[in-house]
Amino acid sequence: MKSPLIHIIPTLENGGAETVLSRLVNEFDQRGIQQYVITLQGNEEDFNYEQVAKFSRIICNATQPQQATQLFKQFPNAIVLAWMYKAIFYAHLWKAKHGGNQRIIWNIRRSSFAKKERFQKVALLFFGLYSKWKKPEIIYCAFKARDAHRGFGFYRKKEAIIQNGLAKKLVYEDEKVVSQHLPYFLYVGRHNPAKGPDRLIRLATVFFQQNSEGQLKIAGSGWKKEMLPTSFQNRIQLLGNVSHLVTLYSQTTALLFTSYSEGYPNVLVEAASCGAPIIGFEAGDSKLILEAYPLGKSITSEHDFLSQMQHFLTNPISQKERLKAAENARKTFSFEQTANRYVKLISDFKE
Repeated sequence: MKSPLIHIIPTLENGGAETVLSRLVNEFDQRGIQQYVITLQGNEEDFNYEQVAKFSRIICNATQPQQATQLFKQFPNAIVLAWMYKAIFYAHLWKAKHGGNQRIIWNIRRSSFAKKERFQKVALLFFGLYSKWKKPEIIYCAFKARDAHRGFGFYRKKEAIIQNGLAKKLVYEDEKVVSQHLPYFLYVGRHNPAKGPDRLIRLATVFFQQNSEGQLKIAGSGWKKEMLPTSFQNRIQLLGNVSHLVTLYSQTTALLFTSYSEGYPNVLVEAASCGAPIIGFEAGDSKLILEAYPLGKSITSEHDFLSQMQHFLTNPISQKERLKAAENARKTFSFEQTANRYVKLISDFKE
């Protein structure tokens, strides 16, 4: 019996790594690769669970711990893609416990760490030392991620950078979409300190004070009305999790990217594939993405960020320019390239 590919990931929630895994499982299935997905603390309510379950059996370790470890007994020669640090830890733990010969590939998603993340940095030093002992293959989702982890002593001889590309399958409009609504800026992301929600609200407050025109729409989980400035709550709309973002991207005055820390920011390639103008701070590989996209502006200061917001509000991008930029972006960031690189990496898999 041929051994499968086993993915291990903390959850299948609506995050960047989870989105990429969801798409990869689909692509691998089309190539005839048998797969299993183990979530460490996820469950059937996770955002991407239903999509992944179409192409792979999912085992939730929180409720099915014996079935999760049974895979390591059943398939001692499997390839294991361990998504993020906790998954890496469990992959090696289960391998050691059951004496298998699994080929464990580390899949790293983070690119920077805040000063207050002291515990995480200590843990990274441990993983760096551990990597020099185990000498694993390591996939980084971004150049910034590779550089950051090299600083913690991570093993370098078997590393690869596979950028996410356009991981989310988007359903594009058949006809040209021209907004009949008030001009709005768009933010897409959950409320998480690394995503810069404080910076977003600070910028929006200043912008609204200076401009009577323009709104802000926020798509993502964790946002609450009380987080918004009281004086401008009527100009900010909280949308929650949105499964169909194409219309929002296509009609926005500009996407606002305020993250402090990222790996490979999927939201930027999604917005680019829809022709949205983008204003973004440097985080992860955002600068590389925006430099390759004619409607993208990579910003380093809040003053310049506000200036670009004003520019796009008063000088809206034409529909013709948007469509052309979107068409080129879909080619530049095609996920097929990403999937092919993953397949190539595991192509020497043997029974």
